[in-house]
Amino acid sequence: MLRHKAVLKLFLIIVFFFTSASAVDVLVAKSVIKYNERIKLNNLRFKKVNSVRKSCIPVTLNGLGQDYYISTHYINPGSIICEKDVKIY
Repeated sequence: MLRHKAVLKLFLIIVFFFTSASAVDVLVAKSVIKYNERIKLNNLRFKKVNSVRKSCIPVTLNGLGQDYYISTHYINPGSIICEKDVKIY
């Protein structure tokens, strides 16, 4: 009985580790970002997702911190910010 619990705990730890390790860190819009509006860091938040669309290359925080970016279209709250969604101002 004790051996089964130890194996089960080990299995759960391994599963939890691999699901966290395969997650992708992305930036998500907290609120509405209008067309040609400047992207501000306080309007974004980090989120871990299992996968992103093939057409989406997620924007990094390093890139947003160095230059000013504006949106190329209306972005809904909760949307992942991709490189095609922003351009350098």
